[in-house]
Amino acid sequence: MAGRFFALAIVSAVAMVSISAVGSAANLRAMMEQDVKEIEKRLKLAGDKLAEVNRILTKAVERRMTILRKHDVKPGVRPPISTLLTVKEEMDKTRTENHRELMKILSEPEMQIVEEMSERMRAKIRSIILGE
Repeated sequence: MAGRFFALAIVSAVAMVSISAVGSAANLRAMMEQDVKEIEKRLKLAGDKLAEVNRILTKAVERRMTILRKHDVKPGVRPPISTLLTVKEEMDKTRTENHRELMKILSEPEMQIVEEMSERMRAKIRSIILGE
């Protein structure tokens, strides 16, 4: 039983450190941009293909930040459920648009890498926004 409480305390502490580390919209943006660089690195692209993927992913970061600003969502400050649902709907729409654009230029294995990395990014952003 004590082990479960200890594990929960560690998870909570890690979540608080993550929120403190992000702390602002600018830091959240920097984290998203770092995730874009990580996706590009894992894809091992070059030339025009790299430039096009960079353009799409950078535009995706802009869209996400615009959605968060529009709904006054701040890292670590849990918004009302109605706001969360609206933000999720808009983020899903953006994700679908990005997916369509990327499918035009990436192979299936490359898209799998993008999807894996994107899911990690979504989970990280979600936990920061919700303060988990």
